[in-house]
Amino acid sequence: MTMAGGRRSASGGSIEVGLALRRRFRERMFRALHDDIGGLFTGVGLELELLRLEVLDRDHGLANRIGDAQRRLDEVFEKIRALSYEAHPDPVARFGFEAAMNGLLTRFRRRCRGEVKVSFTAEGGPPEPFARDCYDFVESLLDNLSEEPYSGSLSFSTYGNGDEYSVVLRDDGDALARALAETEICSKHHSYLTDTRKYRVRLHSRRGHGTIIELNGQRGNKTRNAD
Repeated sequence: MTMAGGRRSASGGSIEVGLALRRRFRERMFRALHDDIGGLFTGVGLELELLRLEVLDRDHGLANRIGDAQRRLDEVFEKIRALSYEAHPDPVARFGFEAAMNGLLTRFRRRCRGEVKVSFTAEGGPPEPFARDCYDFVESLLDNLSEEPYSGSLSFSTYGNGDEYSVVLRDDGDALARALAETEICSKHHSYLTDTRKYRVRLHSRRGHGTIIELNGQRGNKTRNAD
């Protein structure tokens, strides 16, 4: 099965609304985790340190127990901070394309039973609109693959130089192809990228040979017409 752009639908608006709502939800989650809960943990940590110093000369045992509590609190705080970064509404703008994609694929690797390989070989980074669109599309695909523990072999790579930038996802089975064909959100997202954003999205899938999804765009904030 091979597809190269050209699927027409009225889904562009609904995808844009969905992505905007997701970013608004993540903004609230990020602020709650990073600012509210993070600030609370910082305050508690300072209070514990003051208490530890106050009792240090009188009761070393109690001071050590407070120190142990501080270390456990620090571990929880680091997990909350990691969650806040995961919930960031615009990770590409905040961390850069490669770091954001690495984070996304690392989280997927933790949830799956298969193999995940990542390679960035393109010279330079993609323009921000294309980078954000790639991130959102890959996230939709990986979210779908995570619904059932993924046990295949998945690779993510970039290539290109000059004006063109390409992102490639390879799967040794048909999980990616089924995600595009059978999952409404992934199918609509594909149509949005080809019809509204005018990128070229290629899907190559053969039984026994795996699946390749390739997303092509151009630097300089330009898009490439779909075939």
